[in-house]
Amino acid sequence: MSSSGDSADAIRNHSIAFIGEFVGSFMFLFMAFAGTQVANEKAGPGVESLLYIAAAFGASVTVNAWIFFRVSGSAFNPVASLSLWLLGAIPLVRAVVASLAHMVAGVAASAVVAVLFPGPLTVQARLGPDTSVVQGLFVEAFLTAQLMLAVLMLALEKQRATRPV
Repeated sequence: MSSSGDSADAIRNHSIAFIGEFVGSFMFLFMAFAGTQVANEKAGPGVESLLYIAAAFGASVTVNAWIFFRVSGSAFNPVASLSLWLLGAIPLVRAVVASLAHMVAGVAASAVVAVLFPGPLTVQARLGPDTSVVQGLFVEAFLTAQLMLAVLMLALEKQRATRPV
């Protein structure tokens, strides 16, 4: 039997998760997009630019996942939320709430970067000139699988050192 207190707690918990996923996703993407914008605007195409962009994304996701993990789980990606739901780690409502937060945060972060930095927004994804669409698809699939492995191992896997006594 469910009481009104239970539904109020559920709404409060989903609201906290939405805010945590929104703020974390926004901060992650804002820092990553800003780094990409600066690299593309100042350095232009080249290895230095790619390394700067990779460092911006890597540092940004690391810092924000660390900050928000205990608040909302730090999925920061609708695919991560879907995976967590499919594995039974989060309920469907939480997966939908988090995925909505991720998408809204992505739009908001790109809009803020577009307003704050001069010139056209240059953070779009594109393949290298010698990379085929099939190669790009497989690289994206491999890297997404690696991301999901990291998220799932952090969120679900428990070792003796991390289990409560």
